[in-house]
Amino acid sequence: MKRLFIALPIELNKTAKEEIINLQHQLAMYKIKWVSLENTHLTLVFLGDTDEIHLSTICDAIDSLESEFHKYQIELAGLSIFGNKRSPRVLWTRWLDNDETKHLALSLQNKLTPLLSITEKNENFVPHLTLGRIKSLSNIDNFYDVLDKYSNFSFGKYIIDRIILFESKLTSRGPLYTPLHTVKAIT
Repeated sequence: MKRLFIALPIELNKTAKEEIINLQHQLAMYKIKWVSLENTHLTLVFLGDTDEIHLSTICDAIDSLESEFHKYQIELAGLSIFGNKRSPRVLWTRWLDNDETKHLALSLQNKLTPLLSITEKNENFVPHLTLGRIKSLSNIDNFYDVLDKYSNFSFGKYIIDRIILFESKLTSRGPLYTPLHTVKAIT
């Protein structure tokens, strides 16, 4: 079994990395597990523990998008949370892109669901870049004051040009992502 997910990789620019490090310092009083700035991506489909016999089927599904996958630009902007306001669980930045990412995610889900018995079809897909997982908060008002400072902040614009099937190995130092299959966008 391999722990798999399909994602759009993104390499943050220097300014975005510096601002996220600044954000981490501003929120240092909270228990937040920050995502490595070297592992940033948007997950299109999380497959979880998957039998290796399905690898070729998954690769075929990704390959089938090749003819419709063109390079496109996204912007990362603002900060938001998943979870309720009193008990947020995930801190993320919005992924703005005119629905291209949603189309890719739903296309993959539609192709893979009948083949792999994916039970969690995410029809309310929210394109985002996870910055951290919140373990606990004290002084919640200060937390939201910091988030408000970033409400209109742009972390930059990026070109999306690859879809990658990753294997994720959980280690004591954090997840290790290994690319298994890549489809490049049509230029």
